[in-house]
Order: sequence, then structure tokens, then C-alpha cells
Amino acid sequence: AGGAAGAVFNAAKEQALDDFIAGRIRFTDMAPRVEAALSDLAAEPGFGRDPDSLDAVMDWDALARRKAAA
Repeated sequence: AGGAAGAVFNAAKEQALDDFIAGRIRFTDMAPRVEAALSDLAAEPGFGRDPDSLDAVMDWDALARRKAAA
């Protein structure tokens, strides 16, 4: 998908794994959480553009973690 998709996917995956390990979600809930975060954030402005700084990557990371944890 390009753009921020890599950062979003990775952060959502890490959040889902953390939630699974902590017992907040089931193993089978992990993939749907990641998919939902990617789908929701794909509509955000700038998602299709490559992040141009580490701060931009970290912003996408934080946003994806919040979406995946919700």
C-alpha cells in the first residue's frame, strides 16, 4: 500500500500482540484489530504519502496503537 501503511501495520500489530499477552484480547482478535486500524487510518489525510520524518512516522505509530487498542 505504501505511504504510512508500514508504520501503521507494525504499530497495530505490536499493540494487538501486547493486548493478547496481557489477556485483554484473544489470539483470534489480533488480525481483525490490525485490519481495522489499517482500514480506519487509510482514510486519514496523508496516509498514502511516505512519512517525511521520524516524527511523522512516530505520529502514525501512536495513532495506530490508539486505534488498535480501542
